[in-house]
Amino acid sequence: MRHFHPLFLVLLIFTLCTGVVHGQAKKVGRIIDQKSKKPIPNAIVTYSGNPEGSLSNSFGYFEYPEDVTELVVSHISYATIQIPVDSYTPAILIPLKRENFTLPALTLQKYQELPVFTYQDSLRELMLQQRQQQSSELMMGPDFPGGIQSFHHYLLEEFQKSDTFPTDELSFNLLLEVDQEGAVKVQQEPQNPIALQVVGLVNNSPKWIPAFQNHEPCTSYLSQEIKITGKQLIIITEKQPQFPGGMEAFYKFVREEMNYPKKALKHAKKGRVYVRFVVEENGEISYAAPINRVGYGLDKEAVRIVRQTSGMWIPGTRNGKPTNVRMELPIIFRTN
Repeated sequence: MRHFHPLFLVLLIFTLCTGVVHGQAKKVGRIIDQKSKKPIPNAIVTYSGNPEGSLSNSFGYFEYPEDVTELVVSHISYATIQIPVDSYTPAILIPLKRENFTLPALTLQKYQELPVFTYQDSLRELMLQQRQQQSSELMMGPDFPGGIQSFHHYLLEEFQKSDTFPTDELSFNLLLEVDQEGAVKVQQEPQNPIALQVVGLVNNSPKWIPAFQNHEPCTSYLSQEIKITGKQLIIITEKQPQFPGGMEAFYKFVREEMNYPKKALKHAKKGRVYVRFVVEENGEISYAAPINRVGYGLDKEAVRIVRQTSGMWIPGTRNGKPTNVRMELPIIFRTN
């Protein structure tokens, strides 16, 4: 039986699958997952003279002109990479490193009178249709119908039913896989039995909107930090916590205390960071974290400023008594 050189087979398969453009010398590349070694379809490959890029086929193969010196490969589920190429290599293998989406941290507490979570299949179908119609967007990350806050709402409501909150705070991270159909599954399960209950809720959660690469659904990965505490937290109150002097005084305090990060100033970065925090029954801040991420040190500075108000708040009340209340406020950064 005659044996063929592996490179010849690569070129033959690529030619049969994609076709070779005549009239210009071409070279072949293949894109694979760094860990699993599986081919990555629909990766976008750009180079000088072709800013719009070409795509890898279902076997991970693509072609490019032989006079190109650098390739840029991007995919919604992987880290973008720049690869130098030369005229001596007839074919190149490009492994991509998986890049996880980071979800906002979630704290599971004993909420009271939590509004009922409602999942709507019609909303998911509408979001899917909108994605498929957005022809200008080549890469779109995964989402949950109603947003990530709705996913967190689902976990809060379902976990509250178990009534198995720990005495001390429990923290762990989960790696979630959202497949092409929108089904979600935890990849690395923690050993703690309470944390495993959360894993079960995630694995049985309603379907997500999958990530899209070149208008096609694809698998993506998400990192979720979770904290569980037995402390009771009220989200529906008779009276919300008050800052002395009102919100005008609060934002005056913010402006006076703000230390604009040097990195943000250098890049003229501005924005609005929403901070979620808990005002305890004694007016102190027990928890503060950004809901969205702006970067350049602005998220960290926003949380620092909010923590500076600890002890200054007039606590919220329920049934006439001070109680713990969760709040969300924007911290605005302007360079002028």
